[in-house]
Amino acid sequence: MPDFFSKNLDLQNESLDKKNDSDLDALAQSLEQFEEEIISLHSEDESFAANLDSFDSSLNGPDSKTHEKPTETAEPDVKPTHNDDTSYTDYSRSVNRLMNIAINDKGAEGHAAAQFMLSAYNGKEWHFGVTDLDNLNYEDVVHVIRGRQLYSTDPHCVVDNGQTKIYEIQDVWPNLKSSIRFANQD
Repeated sequence: MPDFFSKNLDLQNESLDKKNDSDLDALAQSLEQFEEEIISLHSEDESFAANLDSFDSSLNGPDSKTHEKPTETAEPDVKPTHNDDTSYTDYSRSVNRLMNIAINDKGAEGHAAAQFMLSAYNGKEWHFGVTDLDNLNYEDVVHVIRGRQLYSTDPHCVVDNGQTKIYEIQDVWPNLKSSIRFANQD
């Protein structure tokens, strides 16, 4: 009797091994196809970038290359398409200055800085009153607006502990939240 069971068990194990081998072969084949697709897409991307550079050259002259692939750096390598003097550093410094004012100043400037930074962070929940611009440094405001648009980076992402600072501003100025601020207006 034990021979029967061991032979049956051996046959089952052999069958499972063949099934696993065929599953592995199918997986390897799928992986190879996926790699080929990735290589094909990458070469299409390079071809597309070359065509864009050629198109730019025909429009703007041979030295123009506005669609180069970005490189991995701490500061984004973004070239504005219009005349703009807002650097990433200007953006970061202005965000940091306005956040510190919003956290530490309980007067009109702190109120305006908090309203502005929270609106730049989440404009749906925190609205900025344009009349409060009088209480802020105009250049800082412009750097934040331009920097957010040019570098496609949220303000809290360009300073150290930015998310923590946003939460701190929200804690200091909870009544600025639109759902609270406009709740009793009919």
